[in-house]
Amino acid sequence: MTSNIANQSANDDHGNSANTPNHDDGGKAIAIFINTREFTVHQKRLTYQELVDLAYPGDVPSPEKVYEITYSSEHGPDGKVGVGGDVKLKEGMVFHVGLTNRS
Repeated sequence: MTSNIANQSANDDHGNSANTPNHDDGGKAIAIFINTREFTVHQKRLTYQELVDLAYPGDVPSPEKVYEITYSSEHGPDGKVGVGGDVKLKEGMVFHVGLTNRS
């Protein structure tokens, strides 16, 4: 089961309405972009799994699925988030979450 941790600013690709936030650590609203979609979050950090859940809602995690997560921000260095990791959020951060091939 995945949790909805962000508000999408617009309808998703299937015409569904925005997610309802239920993971709020009391922080201010931060706009981030994941795979070109804008999300508003209220956390100071997001984990690898939370980013995957936002990028691929409803996807069932499995050991065979490994995602590569990269990010960029005009307020700091670019980077990657690995399995089990997390990242401190900054306004306007851009994330790319993609499924990789395991060899």
